Amino acid sequence: MVLIVVVLVLVPEACSANDSHNHCPASSCGNIHNISYPFRLNGTDPPNCGDQRYNLSCENNQTVLYLYDGRYYVQEIDYNNYTIRVVEDSGIQKDNHSFIPRYSLGPTNFSKGDPYAPRHPYSINCDSSCEANLFTFCSLSLPDLLQTYMVFVNCERKVESPLYLDISTCFKNGEEVHSSNSFLSHSKRYTYVIASADDRNFISYAQRYLNVVALEESCQIEQMSLSTEWVPFWPNISGVRYLRCTDFYDAVVSGFMLSWFQVACQNYTDDHYCNLNDYVNYPVRCFPETAGA
Repeated sequence: MVLIVVVLVLVPEACSANDSHNHCPASSCGNIHNISYPFRLNGTDPPNCGDQRYNLSCENNQTVLYLYDGRYYVQEIDYNNYTIRVVEDSGIQKDNHSFIPRYSLGPTNFSKGDPYAPRHPYSINCDSSCEANLFTFCSLSLPDLLQTYMVFVNCERKVESPLYLDISTCFKNGEEVHSSNSFLSHSKRYTYVIASADDRNFISYAQRYLNVVALEESCQIEQMSLSTEWVPFWPNISGVRYLRCTDFYDAVVSGFMLSWFQVACQNYTDDHYCNLNDYVNYPVRCFPETAGA
């Protein structure tokens, strides 16, 4: 009789554990008013609410994400597109364009299985999440995150190259004056940024280019950063057109988006394919595969 009672008590607890996040009220901090699963607010949400990999903090009435070695302010969480927009906590001021991001963030920071990624999975495998049909495909209306890696290069001499976008003109006397980076060399006069779009091999064009073609003799790479909004103007064959300070400033202050769709993946392959987690209820539509599909 005692054994039967124990079973009756434990089974409901086991069942409710999978769905407990559905009963957690949303949290808020500053201008982020709907912090809900998989996100959770440290010090506010109960331990059973949210996913521990998606912890956020509320500091001085601002929602903060700690990502690798960086600290970022959360600007927006999109629960339909599975994205979060963040911006550095560097305190950049309006009309002050003398700025280089404090934290370095490049493709080598992200690994398979990380809670965040610079883009959504390339393909979704339905598994048994789709209804009983052996051949199915999933339909997801997720935006393509067109990320740009900004590779910062410091040079002792001026470089004439269409790959190098000059931002030295944004700094007083050719020296960076706003960044808190102690490792950025103030002795190097020219500062450039190399813009490169993220590709499906998860390696930026700039990295591949720089692995093949040596840097200019007087230059060295200082760091990398992400931007979702910035699409640089590449020079035409008639000459080099340099990036404007305002363009660079706008790209930095707008921040970047990250995908958190990985929370719905049972596993995430080396080829960036997602096997959908059967125990997570997300609006992923599945259809029978047809001969013409």
